[in-house]
Order: sequence, then structure tokens, then C-alpha cells
Amino acid sequence: MSLAKKISFGNFCQLCSKIKSADHEKKIIILRNYISNWKKKAKDIESDGLNLDDSFFPIFRLLIPHLDRERGAYGIKERTLAKIYISILSLPKDGEDALKLLNCKNPKTSYFNNCDFASIAFCILRNRCAEGGQLSVEEVNKHLDKISTSHAANEPRNVDAELISLLKSTNAEEQKWLIRILLKDVKLGLSENVIFKCYHPDARELYDSSNSLRKICDLLNDPEIRLNEIQIQLFTPFKPMLSEECDIQKIDYYLKRSCHFFIETKLDGERFQLHFEEGNFKYFSRNGYDFTTNFGSSKREGNLSPRIFKRIPPHVKSFVLDGEMMSWDRITRSFSSKGKNLDVKNLKEGNHYQSCFCVFDILLYNGEVLTNKPLIARLEILEKIIEPEEGTIIILNRKQISSNSEVIDSLNEAIDNREEGIVMKESMSVYKPNVRKNGGWYKIKPEYTDGLAETLDLLIIGGYYGRGHLKGSVNHFLLGAAVNVSDDNILFYSTGRVGSGYSIKDLEDLSLKLKPYWKEAKNDRMPLSVKWGKEKPDVWIKPDKSYILEIKASEIVSSAIFKSGYALRFPRVEKIRYDKTWKECLTLHNLEEIAKIASGKLTASHFSQSNIPSFLPKKKAKTSIWNINSENFDFSGIKCISKLLQGKEICVFSGFKNIKKLDLEKKVVEFGGKLVKNPGKNTFCILAESDNHTRIKNIIKCGSYDILYSSCFFSFLKIENVKMPKLKPEHFLAMSKGTKEEFSKSYDKYGDHFTKKSTFDAIKHSLNAASQEGKNIVLTSDEIYEMDVNLFGKTSPYSIFRNHVGYFDQFKIVSDSSSKFSSDLDLFKIDFRFYGGKCSDAIDDSTVTHVITLSSDSSRINEINNENHKRKRKFHVVNEKWIESCIKENA
Repeated sequence: MSLAKKISFGNFCQLCSKIKSADHEKKIIILRNYISNWKKKAKDIESDGLNLDDSFFPIFRLLIPHLDRERGAYGIKERTLAKIYISILSLPKDGEDALKLLNCKNPKTSYFNNCDFASIAFCILRNRCAEGGQLSVEEVNKHLDKISTSHAANEPRNVDAELISLLKSTNAEEQKWLIRILLKDVKLGLSENVIFKCYHPDARELYDSSNSLRKICDLLNDPEIRLNEIQIQLFTPFKPMLSEECDIQKIDYYLKRSCHFFIETKLDGERFQLHFEEGNFKYFSRNGYDFTTNFGSSKREGNLSPRIFKRIPPHVKSFVLDGEMMSWDRITRSFSSKGKNLDVKNLKEGNHYQSCFCVFDILLYNGEVLTNKPLIARLEILEKIIEPEEGTIIILNRKQISSNSEVIDSLNEAIDNREEGIVMKESMSVYKPNVRKNGGWYKIKPEYTDGLAETLDLLIIGGYYGRGHLKGSVNHFLLGAAVNVSDDNILFYSTGRVGSGYSIKDLEDLSLKLKPYWKEAKNDRMPLSVKWGKEKPDVWIKPDKSYILEIKASEIVSSAIFKSGYALRFPRVEKIRYDKTWKECLTLHNLEEIAKIASGKLTASHFSQSNIPSFLPKKKAKTSIWNINSENFDFSGIKCISKLLQGKEICVFSGFKNIKKLDLEKKVVEFGGKLVKNPGKNTFCILAESDNHTRIKNIIKCGSYDILYSSCFFSFLKIENVKMPKLKPEHFLAMSKGTKEEFSKSYDKYGDHFTKKSTFDAIKHSLNAASQEGKNIVLTSDEIYEMDVNLFGKTSPYSIFRNHVGYFDQFKIVSDSSSKFSSDLDLFKIDFRFYGGKCSDAIDDSTVTHVITLSSDSSRINEINNENHKRKRKFHVVNEKWIESCIKENA
């Protein structure tokens, strides 16, 4: 008998409600007490002579359902549940309650702010449901098992039938928690790590090595018994060891940590672990999912296991191997990449592609766990247990290296071979499941290093709403390439989506600019200017209202999902290009050309040893804010000459230029001030000249003190000053929160007074503050015009060429910059730029509006006119006198 059969599901829901409503410390106490009571109840029943299964596993898989690997996916989303509820409750499809359920994720139509689907459903159900309490924890788990197996068998009717049966047997409160379990997000306000720790201090560690909640409950039943060593067990999946990202420019740092490394090719396949014993096989993915049926469970089954079995010597009884599953092309006798949209787990017999397992490590051999042996020893064992066969099972080639030149050569070789990169492993590293940082394995790819990979300027054409705390805001973007940017026929095709690379602050700034222009994406039609293919966004935006993102990716691959026919692998945002107009986006033609080069790999160049900066350690003199002279100086002998600073507590951090810290401190004492070593609650101000010291930076972050420039404060210390001059923003290195608030009544955020005329120092301070903000303000042409009207009453006389792009006829061969000759046009080119114009050295540049020739030289005029005839959008052909005339007439 199972204890889970005796515990009602309603009891579990009460636990969840108590945990959710408590503060963090109380949450932990409640859960620990529940676990303790569970074990106590089990002991009481067993003392009555009953045989009891007291495993906590049935509760664990409800508390953290997203970590339960024994139960597959349910295939259920919020919309599926919404339709079932509408059907069960006979809700009008256009009624308010039905719309609440259907539109819970849409921030514009959602009726509840910051509420998940389960909470909305609870509000609708609480007056419509039975009393509930009929089901035990065991029965609920059985229903969930049936839903999972029905989904896996592609039986949607059985899924719906189980759901309806489950929902009819529970009350509103129980359904609220049931929905969260089905959506695999219980929302208790406790992390999985805390939940594990409540059960056993080693639970997280064991889960990382086994991916099994059941194993935790079976092996760690007593919190007093610790798990001393992670065991790799046959036919039980574990999370594999991972490689740390490494910029090749920092390679010297890693080479100094170990004498010898192995270099391997970074494979572009799927990470798998292969378990074998006496003719039986098991295959597990990186995340612990069982794919044995795809490859074969024995030497007689499947399309891979029988082939591998033939390559295993008779003395080998069992092993666990770590490696990558690759697609082998039998015609070209080479590996294909994941970018070719081949699913290595589902290759069929007769296909000219077949699965090939590429082994790079062994973790168990003939019953002995090898994880604590160094890599070099594990590899020696690996070489003896497999007889490699091309296209079936191979041991990954590797070479031993010890210098940065060997690493660079290996990376450049990988670039030439159009491979993903290389992996560098310390020869003495032990195998640490689920460890990435400081494990001794490092992956080096071109995109990890600035300048080694090309970037793509793509336009945001759509967006996707976030989940959790980002619900209601767009945090992923659909990217587009330009098909046409002419005013009468704007058209962009989707070519991928991106959701990483920017900071929260970057995302907030970008979202603020885009928010007014988002439009809901309709199911029935796409806008004329934007086409997105199968990957439909939640919202879209007109191209002329959008911004360009500079994207870094590993490669461009073919894809039927996006309208362009291409997709980006591992894209991330490098920069948000506020400095570029939407028309400067990458064109679809350019994208197609890039995709043809190097099979779509976005690697720009080789790397050389000269690119590696020196990382030799430099001895730094120990510095202290409080030097020996200041510490030991006796200030009692200094005569007070003024009461200017009387009653004021001053903390001096540094002097300035020729005024040393000690000299400044003497001045403070002379003018009646009190010196303190550390700032306190009565400190009037801190004196420092810059924020280049860690302690000053920390004080600024704290926001509790006013920090004045030492030089400014020193200038106040004059005998004629009876009282302290009035402080202004330019006197402050940093302000306390209170001072900021006070100044905000009279000054803007850059320190410019609202009503008084600015001084030179004030303007200098304001401009410096604006530049430090790091924002590029992008103005539309209408905003620029409005600013001109406010300043000049018309277009600015200093920007008469603002919207013009000029090609200056200064090349003997048209558009060949190497054939440039000196001419009088040089001066006119400077004038053109000074008055707002842009210049291009290519006459076939589509943005060129004017070609400027020299009136005394018409030798290339026919060639220029011929070029103009080819263009759809013509340019004007003028000479230098046109520039003179425009400047003279200010038009």
C-alpha cells in the first residue's frame, strides 16, 4: 500500500496555499514540517504491521513537475484548458468569462493584472464547482500518467477525456493547483534548490547526476545520511559535464592553470550518453530523456545498436560513454550539421543519412565508475573498449597541446573546415556531472571573440510576449531582412527571432520606444509591409517605426519557418543601432549572398597570435586611501583661522593635482572643520576628485552621502568667505538621495537650472553628465524640423545639406577609391559635410542624392550619366558652384 493513497489531493493543495501565502522563511518551515509529518505518519502505519510504500516521490513530482523525467509532456497549454473549460461549463464563446480564459496572456485584453491562468480560472470556477476532495494524491498522479501517455500516443480525445474526468472530481481550489501542475509551473515562491534542500542537503547534487526524483526519494530517505560521492549508474541518466565558454584572446590565462590540454573538434550534433551491458543498450539525451527506441535496445534491434555491438570486444561487459550523436552522409562520407534540419534521433532505414555515435569520454567500465580518474587515464581505457567504424561509432580525434599558438592553429583549422569550433580539455580533469564553470573543459568558437564573426543588421518586425515576471511585455523579437524599402512598396521578410544579448535596461529603453507602435498580429492576414511565414509573432510593427538590431550568430541555415527561407543559429544582440535608419537594414539579397559563403558560417577571418593581449601578471603597489602621512599626522597643533566649517564633519578621500590629501585635511582643520576617517550619519560631505577607487564607487552606489570635488571644496576655503557658498550640481562628484531630491526642484537631471542663466562650468558639467548617460538620442526628421523652427524659425542654416548624400567626382576611375586624385573639390567636400551632408565613395550607392563634379573637368560626365540611367531613383548631377550658391542663400 502507498502512503500517497491515504493522503488526499485536497490536503496537498492546502499545503501549496499555505506555502504561497507565507513569507520566505515561513515557507521553508511549512514545507519541512510537512515532510517530517509525512515520514512520521509512515512510521506510525508501519508500526501497525502494514507493508507501506512511504516514498515522497508522489508529492515531489507534484511540487516540482518540470523536473519529473519519468512522466513525459502533457501537450497542454493555457488555450487548450480554456477551450475545455468553456465546453464543460457551457460558457458562451463570446461571453465575458470565456474571453477572460482565452485572452489571459494578452496584456491588452487581459482582465486581471499579474494573474496566471490558474488564478483566473479559479475566480470563474469557485461558484460553479462541486465540493471536491474525492481524489487522493495517488489517483491524481495516475490521471496525469494517463494524460502523458495519451499525448505520447497522439490520442487527443483520450487526453481530453482524462482532463474532463479530473476536473469534474475536484473543486475550484484543487483545480487551481492542478492547472499549475499541468502547466509545470506551481508558483510557490520557492526555488527548486530550496525545495530540494528542505528534503535532503544532497538532493540537488544527486538530481544533477541522475535526473531522477524517484532516485532522490529512494536513496536519500534519511537527511542524516550524506551522499559522499556521485555514482554513475548503468541505465540511469545523468546530466553530463559541460564546457565553459572561452574567448581565445584570454587563452594564456587558461594555459597557465594547467601544463597539458587535449584539443578536440567541437561537434555540431546532439549530446548523448550510451549505456551498455551484456548486449543491452540505453540512449539518453543531454536532458535525461530516453531515446532507446530510436536507436535500439539490444544487439538485434534498431538501426544503430546492432552495428555498435559488432565493434565491442568480448572482454567488455559494460560501459557508459559520453559523446555526440551525429548524422553521417553515406554518399559524401562526411558529417552533416544540425543546421540542415536533420533530426538525428529519427533517421529512417534506407536514408542516405545514418546515425553515428562520436565518443569523447568513458565514465563506467565493467562495473567500475571512472569519474574520479583523470581524463588522460579515462581516454586510455576508452581506446581499448571500442573498435571504431566510420559512420557507426568513432572515438573523437584529439591532440595534446601546451601553447597558445597550437590552440590558434587548431581554431583556424576548424574555421577552414567550416566546423563549429574546438574544445580544450585539461588532461588531468576529472568528470563532474552538470558542471560548466571551472571544470577544466573550455569551448572556443569564433563568435565568442570580437572581430572573428560577422554581424547582421536586421530590423525588428515583430515581438513576442514574455512569461512570468515579464508577462505582458515584449521581450523576444522577430527579425526581418529588407526586400524593398522604396516609399511606395515597403516589404520585409522574417529571418529569425532573438531574445538574448541585451541587458534589462537596454530592453526597457527599447520597449519604451517601440510600445506606441506595436499592432496585434491577426490570424487571418499579414500586413502588406511585413511577411512572417509560419513563425507568427504576437505583435508586429511598421518598418519605418522600428529599429535595427546588430545580431551575432553562429551561422545562417535554411528554414521553412521564416518567410525569407533562412534562420539564424544561436542569435544574440550585440548592439541596438539607434544610429541607423530602418532603411539601412540588411537586404534579403545580401542575406542570400552571405548564406552561400562558407556554407552560411558567419566567421569573418582567421585569428593570429598578435591578437592575444599580454596577460603577464603585473606587480601593483598597494594603495590605500589613508596613507601613512595622513594616518600619523597630529592635527592638534594646527591653528584655526576661520569658522567657515564650524560644526561640519568632513571625510577626505583624496586631494587633487598639486594639493595632496594631507594638505587638504590641514585646510579643513584650519577653517574649523572636524575630520573623520570614515563617513557617518553626521558627515557633512566626502571630498574626492574622481570615482576610480572601489570604496568611492561603493559609497556612490549606497547613495547616502554627498561627495564634493576636492578642487571645488578647496576653492571655497577663503578667509573672506563668512559662510559656505551655495552648492551647485557642478560641485558634486555624487549626491545623496536627499540632495538629489532637493536639487530636482530647481535643476534638470543634467544639472541645468530651470530659470537661471548657465555659467561656463555649469554648461561643461551638464554636457559631461549627458555624455556619461551613454544614450544616443535618435530624432525623426519631423522632430529635427520642429527643433530647427524653435531655434531658427526655419531650417537650420547650418544643416542645409542634412538629407543629402553626395558622391564627389574625385576618382580617375568612377567609384574606385584607390584612384583618388587631389582636386579643388576637397574644400567643397568639407563645406558639404560641415553643413550636414553625408558623403559616399561609391556612385552606385542607392542613398546617393547628388553627384558633384568640378565645372572645369567634364571628362567623366558621360560615365556618370550612364550610371544615372541605370538607377531607379535618379541622382542630381551638379558642380561646385551649386554648393557655393546653397551656402550663400542658406537654402
